[in-house]
Amino acid sequence: MIRLWNLQNQECLCVFKGHTDWVRSLVFNPSGHIIASGSDDTTIRLWNLQSQKCFHVFRGHNAWVRSVAFSPDGQFLASGSGDSTIRLWNLEEQECAHVFSEHSDEVKSVAFSSDGQILASGSDDQTIRLWNLKERRCIRIISKHSDTVRSVAFSPDGQTLASGSHDETVRLWNIETGDCIAVLQIPRPYEGTDITGVQGLTEAQRTSMLALGAVDYSFES
Repeated sequence: MIRLWNLQNQECLCVFKGHTDWVRSLVFNPSGHIIASGSDDTTIRLWNLQSQKCFHVFRGHNAWVRSVAFSPDGQFLASGSGDSTIRLWNLEEQECAHVFSEHSDEVKSVAFSSDGQILASGSDDQTIRLWNLKERRCIRIISKHSDTVRSVAFSPDGQTLASGSHDETVRLWNIETGDCIAVLQIPRPYEGTDITGVQGLTEAQRTSMLALGAVDYSFES
């Protein structure tokens, strides 16, 4: 189910029912009159907020739909799926306009640039891909993360991309060059703590502390 909430009085305004499995992603269109939802039932549904009804169902993915995003002009919807593809949907014609299939694993997140010219995608294959929507091709592959890229988001000016990963980092990227501008990471509890020669630690305690950032130089070659 999808619930729409009034933020002022914190009441549920309506409940949208129609999906037959988990709902993974929700997004409002630019005008705020339509919600798109992606689900484990492999479909994307479009909901009219005025009528509170589903008015179209997009089918084409053969695995769960993890992420959905509207283009800034509201004419297209992008969806990323466990089938390793990204589909671009034409909302006026209500059909799939293109399928991007270069990722080698599940696509976790999609996002449009502010001018609607570029689509970014993050995947279980540990890469971020930038797609030129006019030419319908991948123009850059970013592969500095060491684990699943869970989320991607453009800055309002479209010059910077943020990516969040299972490697516990957020990275900021220069869109024009593909260079990593910054790595944001919360220090682990024992980051840099030297436990070399410390007595009284069990092997399990030592292993846990090392995993949380401690260092033990007696094990270094």
